[in-house]
Amino acid sequence: MPLSKNERLKKIVDDHEADRKWKDKKLDMMFTVFEDRFGVSLEEEFNHIEIRKVEAQRAERARKAVEEASSASKDKVKVDVIPVITPMDTSQYILVGQPIIMSYSEAEK
Repeated sequence: MPLSKNERLKKIVDDHEADRKWKDKKLDMMFTVFEDRFGVSLEEEFNHIEIRKVEAQRAERARKAVEEASSASKDKVKVDVIPVITPMDTSQYILVGQPIIMSYSEAEK
């Protein structure tokens, strides 16, 4: 007698669950053997690695923040040290020819 669609799906789900339980047990056995042989807790080591990664990311963010702040302060310094252009003393120069008035905008033409 053929199985109904619901019965087939239930069997597939049960098979997957049994397979998952077997794989979980094998993984647990592997961790137990590893920790026993090497005397190292994998969970603790994983946590240490995660902490190092987070600390490295924090240090990188801090370095970038300092770099951006220093470049922003350098930009401010550049603006502050621009010399003020003052009118030039032309009494020491000889004028040759006629003076020409030059316009700087279209409205002055």
